[in-house]
Amino acid sequence: MDYVYANRTGRGTFARKLARRLGIASVTPNEIPLGARLINWGSTSASPVRCNWLGNTPAAVSIISNKVRTFRILEAAGIPMVPHTTEKQVAAEWLAQGRRVYERHVLTGHSGKGIVVKKGPDAVLADAPLYTMGISEPFFEYRIHVAYDEVLAVQQKRRMTAVKREEMGLVVPDKEARHAVRTYLNGWVFAVQDVALEDKVLDVAKAAIVAAGAVTGCVDLAIGKKTGDIYVIELNSAPALRSDTVLNAYVVAFTKRLRG
Repeated sequence: MDYVYANRTGRGTFARKLARRLGIASVTPNEIPLGARLINWGSTSASPVRCNWLGNTPAAVSIISNKVRTFRILEAAGIPMVPHTTEKQVAAEWLAQGRRVYERHVLTGHSGKGIVVKKGPDAVLADAPLYTMGISEPFFEYRIHVAYDEVLAVQQKRRMTAVKREEMGLVVPDKEARHAVRTYLNGWVFAVQDVALEDKVLDVAKAAIVAAGAVTGCVDLAIGKKTGDIYVIELNSAPALRSDTVLNAYVVAFTKRLRG
């Protein structure tokens, strides 16, 4: 039997949404039958019984879900990334150079969780397990979805219009804050319309997924507006499936595997 495997599979979860579209059930680690074929949607929990993985193994998800582990592996593979360090002194030197520093207090978070932005000569860094440097030039930000070494969909992070923010009931922070951390709550969304990237950018995304030992997931990256430089920001093994375009792309990719 085939299942979508996740830590949570209740109504409204993306795992449940994916499973429903695939025409299969969703299960949690305690519900797996012997010999099941599993599409893992973001779970790091190992299966208590013998099974077959049609997507990411829990070990691969464990790498992707921890930002320090991800950065080390991607760096070793030569993937272009945002400048990063686990050393507080190095981050302090970035501040002294006038650069923005992101303290990353939560290594397994998403949607900006645990990020504290520091900037300016009077800023004082707190202890954090990871620091990243703000990109030095204006940039575009993208999310590239990959499965089985193919690009499924590309989204661009764009600012919501004032009308859209009002419709969603969002009260966003000031301009500096909402540009420093581009999250949904700060008025940013991933759009699929009119998005096209060069092959070299798509190749970076595919290489990042492979380097992490995964077969499916998405890569968030930035591209400098002036230089065209590529900066991988993070990976995600269970991205949001709010977009029908993205959901449909994963359904097609997984359906091929289920029938193969």
